[in-house]
Amino acid sequence: MIDFGPLLENPKILLFGAAGQLGIFFTLLLALALGFPELEAVAIAVIGACDGPTAIYVASQYAPQLLAPISVAAYSYMALVPIIMPPIMRVLTTEKERAIRMETVSFGVSRQTKILFPLVVILVGGLIAPKGLPLLGTIEGLLALLDPDPQRVVVNFHTAFNVLLAVSLIAFTERVAQLAMRVMPDEPDQGETMRPRNLDPGALETPALALANATREALRIGDLVEKMLRDVLVATRDNNGNLAREVKRMDDAVDELYSSIKFYLTQISREALVERESRRWAEIMSFTLNFEHVGDIVEHIADDLEAKKISRGRSFSEAGMKEIEQLHARLMANLRLALNVFLNGDLKSAEMLIAQKAEFRDLERAYSGAHLDRLAWQTPESIETSSLHLDIINDFKRINSHFCAIAYPILEEAGVLTRTRLRHQGEGGSGRAAGTPARNA
Repeated sequence: MIDFGPLLENPKILLFGAAGQLGIFFTLLLALALGFPELEAVAIAVIGACDGPTAIYVASQYAPQLLAPISVAAYSYMALVPIIMPPIMRVLTTEKERAIRMETVSFGVSRQTKILFPLVVILVGGLIAPKGLPLLGTIEGLLALLDPDPQRVVVNFHTAFNVLLAVSLIAFTERVAQLAMRVMPDEPDQGETMRPRNLDPGALETPALALANATREALRIGDLVEKMLRDVLVATRDNNGNLAREVKRMDDAVDELYSSIKFYLTQISREALVERESRRWAEIMSFTLNFEHVGDIVEHIADDLEAKKISRGRSFSEAGMKEIEQLHARLMANLRLALNVFLNGDLKSAEMLIAQKAEFRDLERAYSGAHLDRLAWQTPESIETSSLHLDIINDFKRINSHFCAIAYPILEEAGVLTRTRLRHQGEGGSGRAAGTPARNA
């Protein structure tokens, strides 16, 4: 049931196991200090060996009156590990040390060695401590009552014990969960922190890997911007000042991630990039720049909301709020489409995104016109929030333009991007060449 492969590959970790036995002697001294007789103290101390069957056997031989509590303690220590270890690790290690990712190195151990090692250990251990050998036969005899098959003995025992433990403690699950939450509160969402996660300096010598790391980090900016847009709509609808301030805090995270990605990309040797990698480098830089601009615009919206609407207790008209929500829904759909274009480089999705730019512009004009009509009808809410309403609609259009800009590199590479939207001579009836201004206009 135990894989000795890691120990055989790296015998030095045997020292960790030896250090673990210090728990036995510490518990022994503590039990003696508390007034337990020597044999009872020995039985209690064996719990520190992290071996349930051994603890049960020693207790049955030296302190049978403590067999029940020792058995429960011996098989419950593992349940306490998730509660005890995290605070100890935080005390003994720094955050930088806990962030280190250790690679697994395997040297390979033959199957014959893995089989012979435990047999040799039992033989040597039996010669050193012959009184411990009956432990094997005693435990095997008890477990054989459930199933004589040697392959099922250990499995059946642990299954029965875990079922009994679950049935007896299920009523206390909620209270234990509440206690655990108080002892170990949730850490802040790492998705919103300013620290980059994927920008591994060691990957800079391999451009393909470095670009993949930068792409993953860029998508974190996308996730943050998406959350900012969702929250700013809720803050707009509910006059939630706390949420508006949280949106501004998230923009600081976007700015920090953008700076980190830009610096990381500049450390990649451009000469070492092939053509495809060079294009990807430019796409990542363009994506992060556009989304950083979007973060700044959303922060500006949150500022205006606090100053012009939330602090004054004002609200949009029902029709005006509905227009903002509809435009926002279109904006969120285009954001997701932009993320897909950036991640997959799909030409069809890029063409769809560019088509959305014209549709969004027309929708913004229609909603601006509808708002001006409400002003003409002297709608009180529209008059109080007119400037803010028009600013938000215009800001949404600017944000959508940044999303659509993600499609330009893909369209340009495919050769389907036109140089100008102006009509050429003969197309518009003006008779002027594209870009030629009218005289006396």
